[in-house]
Amino acid sequence: MKHAATQGQRTGGAFRALSLAGVYDRLQDALGADGARRRVAQSYVLAAARRGAELRVLDVGCGTGALFPHLKGVAYVGVDANERYLARARARFGKGATFRLVDVARPDWSAAAGLGDALFDVVVLTGLLHHLGDASATRLFHDVAPLLAPEGRVVTLDGTITSDTKPAGALLARWDRGLHVRAPEEYRRLAAPSFGRVDVHIHHDLLRVPYSHVLLEASMPFRRAGAP
Repeated sequence: MKHAATQGQRTGGAFRALSLAGVYDRLQDALGADGARRRVAQSYVLAAARRGAELRVLDVGCGTGALFPHLKGVAYVGVDANERYLARARARFGKGATFRLVDVARPDWSAAAGLGDALFDVVVLTGLLHHLGDASATRLFHDVAPLLAPEGRVVTLDGTITSDTKPAGALLARWDRGLHVRAPEEYRRLAAPSFGRVDVHIHHDLLRVPYSHVLLEASMPFRRAGAP
């Protein structure tokens, strides 16, 4: 069966249904993705909190907002290009979070998001990079770097294949909806032009099914000319 692909992801056949928020959430629940979100939130996002200061989080590609419940007490902004996903996010979490319809493939996406001069302690990109080609993903790191507060970081999570990935996990990764599942070092190279430090963490146990993830922590952004 042929599967159509647009903007770095498969959209034909059974993949078409994943554009529906309810279908997407049910699949995520079946895989045990909520446990993965909780671990990422606790170990990598909330760990950036500074004593006495409210943690500010920008969730790029937030989907249905499922990360937000694990980020109690933070100032949260989520952006996504799928209007159905955002409608579900607003219905469930809109009182405590801000959600905006934004396509990060646009060169001016951060301005379109109405972020103004806001700076964030953590910018989260979970399950996003493997939907973007190299040029788009590299540009996204470049775009989010100036949105970070001092000592801020970018946290990413995507599928990967390593020498320790189980055969079933490798098969699932190759048939992921995203067309750009990469090796860990390939993900690191996307962030390196914009950040002085990129830490790479590999996880093989975040889901109920065999699957390998690579998590990046990118910090120490290079300042652009004219930036404060």
